[in-house]
Amino acid sequence: MEGRRLAEVIKKSAYETYSKEVFRLTRHERIAILRDIASSFEKKAGEEEEKEERFRGYVRRIEKGKNLEDVKGSAEELKGFLIEDFKEDPSVKKLHYYTFISGDTLSSKIIDMVQEEMVEEGYGPIPCKRWCWVACGSEGRRERSFDSDQDNLMVYEITDEDREKAEHLRENKEILRKKLLDKGEEELTIDDFIDGYFQILSERVSERLDRCGIRKCKGGIMPMNEKWRGDIRDWERRIVEKMKFGRGPLTLLDILIITDSRPVCGDIPLGRRFSEFVQSFTHASVETLREIARSSLLTPVAIGLFKRFRVERSGPHKGKFNLKINGWAPLIMVARLFSLKLGLMHTGTLGRIRALRDRGVLTEEESEELEDAYYTLMKIRLMMQVKAIERGETFDNYVNPDELDPEERERLRRALINVERFQNKAYNAFNIGGFI
Repeated sequence: MEGRRLAEVIKKSAYETYSKEVFRLTRHERIAILRDIASSFEKKAGEEEEKEERFRGYVRRIEKGKNLEDVKGSAEELKGFLIEDFKEDPSVKKLHYYTFISGDTLSSKIIDMVQEEMVEEGYGPIPCKRWCWVACGSEGRRERSFDSDQDNLMVYEITDEDREKAEHLRENKEILRKKLLDKGEEELTIDDFIDGYFQILSERVSERLDRCGIRKCKGGIMPMNEKWRGDIRDWERRIVEKMKFGRGPLTLLDILIITDSRPVCGDIPLGRRFSEFVQSFTHASVETLREIARSSLLTPVAIGLFKRFRVERSGPHKGKFNLKINGWAPLIMVARLFSLKLGLMHTGTLGRIRALRDRGVLTEEESEELEDAYYTLMKIRLMMQVKAIERGETFDNYVNPDELDPEERERLRRALINVERFQNKAYNAFNIGGFI
């Protein structure tokens, strides 16, 4: 829809300009001009098609890689292409689409490779018919940046038929050794051995993703860790325990992360069932929404008195502010808060903003301002990441507004003002009746 609307705007603008000047021209001159314009756009379309084909070529190479080194090499070349393409054409929407497609392809390929490897080593195939690898966080929202790490979980469903077929896993010493760390051998059930299989698979997948450029999550949000994998019934129990009784292994931050989840590969309907359960139960949990509201509305935006940037006054980041924590995060969190409160089944931030517009929570103007804030904040983050990558450094998300050109600095200022307004709107909406 956006593309069609922009096409109409461009055509209207070109036609208006042409119409104003056409009286000066003969018909032959008019034909020549129109054909020249058409040729220019045709050439531009060809250039875009060539770049699109290059991207698709890298994705196909990942899919057809015969070993990890092939896949790793293709993934590295693809990242180089994405960086150069973004430097030439800093489109956030295009990059997010590319990282979504390539990230899912890479994860699916590595999972397939690890499955084959485990069959060859005698573990057998995945012991459940129904299992799903699920993306969370920025990957779940399809908003990956150049330095996003692994944020994944695994959900599966064990049936009696699965248990019968998985009896051979009891003979595997590595699975036995891993599960014996927590239980005695006589206490182990076949479900424990099935989970042990997924633990080994997840460890190998995580290791290979790391080697291919997607870093392991420092917070441990990976199914190699027990908290981030389990049978669908176990997952539902954990979620209910946390939201209803305030106990169990999950924290509020964990809940926030999995409300942004989406299935990547495996049994997609099972993954959707998981994601929809999380969002639906969160929507129904007043206390959880209250906690989410507090955390969303208390995160300060880096805009201060007289709409000036609020920056660090001393220390290593003097004159800077954290673009992620004090700009990007409040936008993501408030959009998520409204979406969960209204029961909207969206995970992407733009989708949430547009759904809020459609529900009348946001005006058309407010929606456009927040979309512009979204693109502005992410574009600056991505450009900073590119510069850090080229210097061989890790981007710490701190930005000095004075180092931006005047136009970009003003766009950033307006973006933060609009995020703060969005936060204030949420405060007014959720504070009525003492909700927070």
